[in-house]
Order: sequence, then structure tokens, then C-alpha cells
Amino acid sequence: MKETLIDRYVQAVGRRLPAKTRGDVQLELRTALLDAAETRGLNPAAEHDQPGIIALLKEYGPPEGMAASYGSGNALIHPQVMPAYRRVLTISGAIITLIHLVGLMLVIRNTGFDFTVGDVIGNYIKVLLMSFGVITIVFAVIDRTLPDLQIKEPEWDPATLPALLPAADRLDYADTIAELITQIAMVGVFSSLPWDITLPSGPSWALIHDVLTRLTGLLPWFIALSAVDVLIQALKLFQGRWTRLTRWATVLQSLGSVFLLGYASGVIIRILQPGPWDDRVFASIAWTMIVIIVITLGTAANQVRRLLVPKPTPEEALGLPKVGGQ
Repeated sequence: MKETLIDRYVQAVGRRLPAKTRGDVQLELRTALLDAAETRGLNPAAEHDQPGIIALLKEYGPPEGMAASYGSGNALIHPQVMPAYRRVLTISGAIITLIHLVGLMLVIRNTGFDFTVGDVIGNYIKVLLMSFGVITIVFAVIDRTLPDLQIKEPEWDPATLPALLPAADRLDYADTIAELITQIAMVGVFSSLPWDITLPSGPSWALIHDVLTRLTGLLPWFIALSAVDVLIQALKLFQGRWTRLTRWATVLQSLGSVFLLGYASGVIIRILQPGPWDDRVFASIAWTMIVIIVITLGTAANQVRRLLVPKPTPEEALGLPKVGGQ
């Protein structure tokens, strides 16, 4: 059965509620809406009944207000100012990210890799959190000191509700942002490694120099794979969900990483094996690479599995049992 505007509305309300109460509220709200539609002789899935369904949803009001009626009245940021609050957070985050990226590029250009990646990421997160904290406090104060404040928003249209988003396609924003920052740092690290360092003399050091020389030729591929991952994470954040495009891109990027890591491992082992190295060195390298490759393959396999899973029913997408055969 195809999704309806009622399903979309229930999802929009649920995404604004705490996880512990979301399921019960969505079930209660969806049942009430389906009963109201039935009372009016409306079929939520029928094209000719959509004007009536839209009128019904307008009576219930925007999802933000409906969510507030289910216990979010004590929220730090109330629904009336939430749209403006989100816009300010988005603009602030984009500006801070751009400034830090430009600053990082200038530092690398002028002084080389004369800093630690941990300090750069830590400073970025600190500034981001401080900015978001100040913005939140300002909006909370405005919301409470000006209770009659009315922020004029365009009239809400239920037809603009976003399509159902199955749980499997929802983003873990914390993990996605962390992955984005990590891959940006990796690009910076790979681009700034001092491959031309002078090593001590001796057979062991000569072998290490040979390894570094071989790996230098692979450096552009490592940078390219990290850059592709940056684009994938940025696209996921921009779209606010997983899509077939980002899943296939993740699969291809993961397979490329597996191939490159396998090739690099073979190069290292072939060079070091004839040298005066303990067998434990080879075992450590081999097991480390195997673990990384297995994890990377697991990432690709999980995305392929998600691509092959049939599209869930509206009830499954919402995590609800079927109601009234609808």
C-alpha cells in the first residue's frame, strides 16, 4: 500500500518527539486521523479525496504545534521560533566550517604541517559548540521574555510534507559529522606528509625508505578516496538521509579502499620480507590490514543489503502495527 499524507504527517510529528514516547504517540495520532477520515467518508490513498485529507490535516495544525501538544510545551525552544532558530544554526555552522577550512588551507600553505590534527578538530568543535550554545541561549531568552512574539511564517501546506523515511534511511548525524571531519583531516594529513625526510643509514632503514618511496606513488589515490568520502558525507548531510546514490557511492568507495589497502599491504610485505625483520612484524601488518579490510568490506556489504531490501510499508516505515487494514 502506498504512503499517504496522513502517514507523512504522523512521521513529521514523531520526529519532533522523544524516542521513548514516539511510538505510542504516532500510533494514537495515526488512528485518530484515520478514524476522522473514515467519518468524513475520505480514503487517504484516493487521489480525488486529497483536498479533504489536506483540510483535515490543516485542522490538526503544523507538525511542530502538534508535537508541542504532546508534552513538548516545556521545550527550550518553542515551535513558534523553531524555524528561525534552525535557519540561524545552519547559517552559523556553515560560516564557521568555511572559515576553519580556509584557515587550515592557509596554515598548510604558509607553514606546512606545523600543527596537530587533534588540535585543529578540537578547536573547530569548541567554536561550533560555543556558537550553537550562544545562539540557543539568545533564542531561549527571546522566546520567554517576549511571549507575544509572532514570527510570521508562510501558511502551512500539508501537501509539502516530506515522504516517509524508513528507519534504515535515517541519518545518524553525530556519526556522519564525525566521519566528515575525520576524512577532511585525513586529506590534510595525506597532503602534508613529509615524505622526503632523511632516514638513518643501515639495511633496516633502507627498506623503510623503499616502502615510503613506493607508498608515495599511492598517495594521490589515498587522497582521492578520502575526498570522495568527504563528498559522500556532505551529500548525506545536505539531503538529510541515505539515498540510493549515497549507498552506491559508499559501496564503490569502500571497494576502492579495500583494493588500495590490499595492494599497499602486498607492497609492504614484499619489500620487508627479505629484510632483517622479525616474523612478528609481518604478522602484525597482515592482521592489521585484514581487520581494516574486513571492516571496510562489511560497510560495503551492509549498504548493498540496504539496497536490496524491499521498500517497507507505511506501517513498517513508521514502526507501527497495521491499523484498520489501511
